[in-house]
Amino acid sequence: MSRTLLKTSLLTVAVILFATFSATAQTPVARHGKLKTYKGYLMDEHDKIVQLRGMSFFWSKWEGPQFYTEATLNQLVDNWKCTVVRVAYANGNEGWSSCQTVIDAAIKKGIYVIIDWHSHNAHEQEAAAVSFFTEKAKQYLNTPNVIFEPYNEPITVDGTDNGDITTAKATWAKIKPYLTNVTKAIRATGSKNLIILGTPYYSQYVTIAASDPVEPSENVAYAFHFYAASHGMNAYYVKNDPTGKGGEEHAFLRDALGKVPIFVTEWGTSHSNGGGEGKSYIDEANTNWWFDTYINGQYKLSHCNWSACAKNESSAAFSGGGPGSPTQSGTIAKRLISSPTTDSYDPPWVGGDEGPAGDSVFTMPNKHAFVGYNKYYGGNFSRGQVLFAELDKVDAGPSKNRAITVAAAPGMDWVSFDIDATSATKSLIVRYLAPEGTGTIDVALDGKDAGKLTLAKTPAKTWTSVLIPLAVSAGKHTITFTFTGATGSGYKIEWFELTTSTAAAPLQAAQPVKTEVKILVNKGVLSADLPGGHHFSTYSLVGVDGRIAQKGVISGNATSIRLDTPGSGTWFLKINGSRQESVHRIVVGSN
Repeated sequence: MSRTLLKTSLLTVAVILFATFSATAQTPVARHGKLKTYKGYLMDEHDKIVQLRGMSFFWSKWEGPQFYTEATLNQLVDNWKCTVVRVAYANGNEGWSSCQTVIDAAIKKGIYVIIDWHSHNAHEQEAAAVSFFTEKAKQYLNTPNVIFEPYNEPITVDGTDNGDITTAKATWAKIKPYLTNVTKAIRATGSKNLIILGTPYYSQYVTIAASDPVEPSENVAYAFHFYAASHGMNAYYVKNDPTGKGGEEHAFLRDALGKVPIFVTEWGTSHSNGGGEGKSYIDEANTNWWFDTYINGQYKLSHCNWSACAKNESSAAFSGGGPGSPTQSGTIAKRLISSPTTDSYDPPWVGGDEGPAGDSVFTMPNKHAFVGYNKYYGGNFSRGQVLFAELDKVDAGPSKNRAITVAAAPGMDWVSFDIDATSATKSLIVRYLAPEGTGTIDVALDGKDAGKLTLAKTPAKTWTSVLIPLAVSAGKHTITFTFTGATGSGYKIEWFELTTSTAAAPLQAAQPVKTEVKILVNKGVLSADLPGGHHFSTYSLVGVDGRIAQKGVISGNATSIRLDTPGSGTWFLKINGSRQESVHRIVVGSN
């Protein structure tokens, strides 16, 4: 190897190592920036799903404050790899100075910090909470590190320990106005920071909040709490409960996933009481089940373990010496916080799911039916047969009267097609029907924006085509159509075409379906010979006064129908089917 080549190679390696080191050396906030929500996901400013992992400090009074220090925070970040911490502010100015110490240290360290109004009856403290969060929203207006949590764990509307669904619904009705008012107060300052809202019965009934979310909803998530020894079908204290009750909490989470963003602001390995009062079992197996099934599943739920303290309870993470001396629970928490090392993920709409065409590649220039896509994402469109009344009698192309129906709904729904262009093309044509709605479609070629289709309203039952310039070179490509801004009842799409033409081809006038029905009256019998492959299913013989003289059903393989000759006069033979109809005027003489 020459000396010059060696120097170049070493320089290249150095650059690669520096780039890798720089990426890993970034703080979590430097990597992710301002947090936001989209559909059921917590996302960063780069449109990636982000999963924050960390610890919740204990109450800012009692056994908690001794660990509300910069030294503890630094150990949690450096050794436990926490990317978020939660300060449990015992409202009423109890321990705020300790909370402030941790908040300042978290911002300095470049991680996220949740300011939690740690109360079980916050809706009775609305004035104080509104004032507090207004002040903090103004203070941290331009600080992406800070997250607000206005209600730790609502219990029940009547203060009893009754966790049935009826009481949970009543609780949500009672606390929702408080959560709405605090959210509005934060947003009134101009703050866009993430807000996490508590849910009924110790933040377990997130499904109730998901079906009746708070407005404004921008950058709002909902809290869910679980304790592995008490919650879930395999929890130690569920399996050993003589009453046979419990275990349904996971369904409250499961049924809310995808409806609203969820942040697990508390989870524990212990009993739900923290592991005190003689219930000290640590359920590592069920903890792993929660993480495998939900936390690290599709939605990559962010989470904080309860808790960073050394209290004489099994949920305590420290044995007395802080993060450097973890308990059995702390050891489990540290493992789940520090791994995996990846904390951002492509959302599912980046890759999508396999569509009906699978891995087929379509030859262009050509028309292709829209129902035959390779990949897709979203639930606001469907594939199906076009209704008889809406059949495209001018240019159904290769669709065979099938189409995609795009509904008027928010979202990021899309379909993509893999094509092989045998020659370069200049334009894209899309065939659509939109009698009661409009919409726009963003077009991307090989992942890059390539144009926008604007779908105007069309007359009823009238399909039309829209053309935009789209230069596609010869070779293999992927075309993606993202549906946005549909209004009214949405629209239908039959096919798209890549063409060398720069103008939409004139369409022929609609032609009636050829029925080719032959009528013959002979010796008292009226017969109608039917064409092969017809779609007729019924017939009726109707007089000029509207009276039906005869009617019947036509089988699909019938070649003719036979009727008794009607009386003299003028009659109409109506033959109907799913795709065609035929009406014949018959005059019968008196002799």
